[in-house]
Amino acid sequence: TNLNTLSLHDALPICFPVTIPMAKVFGVSRVTYYSWVRGGKIRITNVPKVKRTLKKLLAILQSGWPSDKVLEMTQAERVAHVLELLSQEQ
Repeated sequence: TNLNTLSLHDALPICFPVTIPMAKVFGVSRVTYYSWVRGGKIRITNVPKVKRTLKKLLAILQSGWPSDKVLEMTQAERVAHVLELLSQEQ
């Protein structure tokens, strides 16, 4: 994925609606995440982490996310589930 052409603002809300706090998924502060959403530059030290996380999220989406089970979860359960899946993806 080319980070220059990827719009976090466009792509992530479609894949993971507001019910998933994306800053937590990326392991950054909300200020940092929302700066990205508004078009701010990704700090060079965060680029490897962002690329890894995006690749993992893509794999999760390709595996059939969200299932009916996931749609029935509360926000906290969805976040925990996504974080668990991210920790499992290689």
